[in-house]
Amino acid sequence: MGYQEIKLELPDVPKLKLKSLFLGHLLLISWATLGQWGEQATLIHNLMFLSCFVWSIALPQSEDSIFLCLAINILSIFLDIIILAIHYPSWTTSHTAEFSAVMGIFNLLLRLVSSYILYQEWGERKGVVAVAMVKGNHMEGGSVRSGSVLTHYPGQFDGKVEDSPSQYRQNLPPLPPSYSVNN
Repeated sequence: MGYQEIKLELPDVPKLKLKSLFLGHLLLISWATLGQWGEQATLIHNLMFLSCFVWSIALPQSEDSIFLCLAINILSIFLDIIILAIHYPSWTTSHTAEFSAVMGIFNLLLRLVSSYILYQEWGERKGVVAVAMVKGNHMEGGSVRSGSVLTHYPGQFDGKVEDSPSQYRQNLPPLPPSYSVNN
């Protein structure tokens, strides 16, 4: 009479950060549009943002989709601040309008986090690798597309830098004559 051990393993979900951010924005945008305080001013840029978000999740290799999603998100931060400053409900309006305006503020705060994560994702899709170089007692950070670029900075590479390919072209034999027949 022993107990059976049951293991529950959740499947790996690719791009879990992006999918959870999308669901968070979808929920907060849905709640932010409950009240009539914004007069549908937030609807257009939020729909564009959510559609670009779906596009960037559906095409994980595309740089354009994640860049456009990031650009619309940054633009939406400024638009949300302006819309909240102009249309924030007063104390005389309904509780639904106040609730939806507060959800709009939470969505604005989530946009700051999502901008950072979208920027990281954009860097990953472009193939940019963050590199930290130690020189002396201080550290320098940066982004490069290839490690060979690091060999060209003076003082950070002690080995001999190999000759460039243009120097090898001078030692190549000439091309053979053409064997085509002209009639």
